[in-house]
Amino acid sequence: LTKSKLSIFSGMGDLSWQFIDNGKPQMVKIFDAFNDNQNAARIKNMSSDIKILGRIYQDAQPQNGDPAQAALNWWYALNSTILANPDIDYWEGYNEPAVSTYDQISWMSQMEVARLKILNANGLKGCIGNFAVGTPDVTNSTIIK
Repeated sequence: LTKSKLSIFSGMGDLSWQFIDNGKPQMVKIFDAFNDNQNAARIKNMSSDIKILGRIYQDAQPQNGDPAQAALNWWYALNSTILANPDIDYWEGYNEPAVSTYDQISWMSQMEVARLKILNANGLKGCIGNFAVGTPDVTNSTIIK
């Protein structure tokens, strides 16, 4: 593997495959292009040391109500895809959630803890903090405690 932290976030087109094969990045993030685990398996065949993150697009990412129930709803909506892709090392939750207040970041934190527990109970791993650039505003001491 390269020592570079340069990685790729891809829908797995030809140039992506060329980059992965030639560059052997430490991490690859696959966006919806799982192809019944064939893409992740192909990456692992290139180098079993490459860490693969999976991201599944969702139209709705509700941020209200019970955070634990929201995590369960996330699992129920996506578990068939997640379980069909055992070569994915880590699964992302909500993509770029809106967290500009303390209450929003608190709710999101509780939901992510519940989501990680669900993944762990199923022998899987997750990653957190998939925020948009500049969100949350880390200079705002009222939301970052």
